[in-house]
Amino acid sequence: MKLNKLNALIVDDSSIVLSTIHNMLIHIGFSERMISIAKSPRIAMTITSETTFDVIICDYNFGNTINGKQLFEELKQSNRLKDDGIFILVTGENSALSIRPILELRPDNYLLKPFNRETLKQRITSSLKKKLVLQKIYKAERENDYKAGLEFCEELLAFNPEYFATIQQFRGSFLSKLKLYEEAKNVYEKALDESSFDWAQAGLANSLANLGQINEAQQMIESLIDSAPTSTLYRDQAAQVNLISNKVPAAIAHFKLASELTAGNSERELAIANLCISVNDTKAALAHYQNYVQINRDTFRDNLYMKLNHIRFLLYCASGESNNKATLDQVNYLISKIPTDARAGLQTDLALIAAHIAMESKQYQ
Repeated sequence: MKLNKLNALIVDDSSIVLSTIHNMLIHIGFSERMISIAKSPRIAMTITSETTFDVIICDYNFGNTINGKQLFEELKQSNRLKDDGIFILVTGENSALSIRPILELRPDNYLLKPFNRETLKQRITSSLKKKLVLQKIYKAERENDYKAGLEFCEELLAFNPEYFATIQQFRGSFLSKLKLYEEAKNVYEKALDESSFDWAQAGLANSLANLGQINEAQQMIESLIDSAPTSTLYRDQAAQVNLISNKVPAAIAHFKLASELTAGNSERELAIANLCISVNDTKAALAHYQNYVQINRDTFRDNLYMKLNHIRFLLYCASGESNNKATLDQVNYLISKIPTDARAGLQTDLALIAAHIAMESKQYQ
């Protein structure tokens, strides 16, 4: 692997850190002319629109702007990450609260500050090798081509036993997305014969629940939570098992605990908001949707769809308030922020919202 042929991007708001990692990369074999730097995620977005990078090393925390996690999501959404390229997150904090969001994101690797150049080289080379070998699987996942992904898993497993765990995790995920739960169950059981992988245990519980074996799935996930009560993976899976058995309040409780353990997961906040609406807990629904809005401010999710849904959550909440003027004022403020050129395509939505506002204001005519 010739590191001097690879493009690298370093993203950090500290000039000292940028300089240190830049020098480390040169020492381990990167060409100076192939290294770019960005002092913010915004600058990184501009640079990646013009150049595709083999290696991106990004800090996690950037203060009040979007963080490294959000930059990773932005780059994935806009297809600016190579299937055989790697994204490494860097953090200066080693607490569980700091590490969990990174692990949930599943970057190609992560580094805890301070680190030396040997550690950096080892993480880069091992991640690049893995991504190069499994790039067909990652491409299938990105394109949601789960059938092709399964074929690649079968093809690669025989010749790459060192990546058994990763390939089996992909296989179980692809089978579950194709609703082939019996086959997914077999994959997870086979993985557990090798080791007690947490993802395999959670996946097995999910497969059992989807196969109608609710009691067995419930017992299994409760046992897993007892063994690791701070695992967000197990909490999320417990929520899914409860949803399959139509126990929505229990599902909400598990999702909320996971959210407390690992703040900043926008998909989870959105799930909680929608589930709270389904049980008429409109205040909690609004609070979690506003968390979702805050997390995703200035990201690809910050669009008209998000604003319209914010309005709808406010209107749900207004329906349960005796004095709803302040809430309706927020609705009208958000409507005023919808660009004029976008209104033509939203006539039906805006008419329904206007009707809802009139109804809540008791202007029935």
